[in-house]
Amino acid sequence: MIATTLDICGDCLQLLANGEYDPELSEEECAEYAARVETGWPSGQWEITLGVLESECNYCPNPDTGEECESTGFTWSSCDLCGSSGPRQGGGDRYHATAWPITPEASGYTYERLVHMVGGLQSNLAVTENRLESMADELEAAQDELADLTNRLEQYEPPTAATLAAYMVTGKVR
Repeated sequence: MIATTLDICGDCLQLLANGEYDPELSEEECAEYAARVETGWPSGQWEITLGVLESECNYCPNPDTGEECESTGFTWSSCDLCGSSGPRQGGGDRYHATAWPITPEASGYTYERLVHMVGGLQSNLAVTENRLESMADELEAAQDELADLTNRLEQYEPPTAATLAAYMVTGKVR
C-alpha cells in the first residue's frame, strides 16, 4: 500500500490546514477527538496531507463543470480520519485527504516482505550488471571494427581518371 485516500470532515480539515481544533470544542471534546484520530492513524506511522492524487479521486473531474474538486459534498457517512460524523456527531461535507505510510508497519510491509523485496532487487541488479558487461563487450567490438574501417578509409586511394575511363570503355577494372 502506498497511500490511502480519505474523505474527512470539516473539523479534521481545519485541524490539518491550521493545526488547531474548532474553537467551539471544549478541552474534553478536543482530547476525545485527538484520541480518535490517533487511534485510527497513529502520528508516528502516518503522515496525513490535504488533497488526493488525481488518479485516486472518484469525484474528479466534476461531471457538471469538468473541474477538479476539493470535496465530495454532503454525507451522513463517518469521517475517515476521526471516525465520526464530526465531533458534534452531525453530517456534513467531506474533503479530500491522503494518508501516507511512514513506517513499514503502516505500509503493510513486514520485515520478511522487505527482505524478500531487497533480495529481488539484488537479483535484478545482478542481471543488469551482467547485461551491462555484455553491452560493454559489444561496444568494444564495435569500436574495434570502427577503428579498422577508419584505417582502411585512410589508406583508400580514389581511382584515377584513366582507370575510370578504361572501366567505362571495357567494363573491367585493371
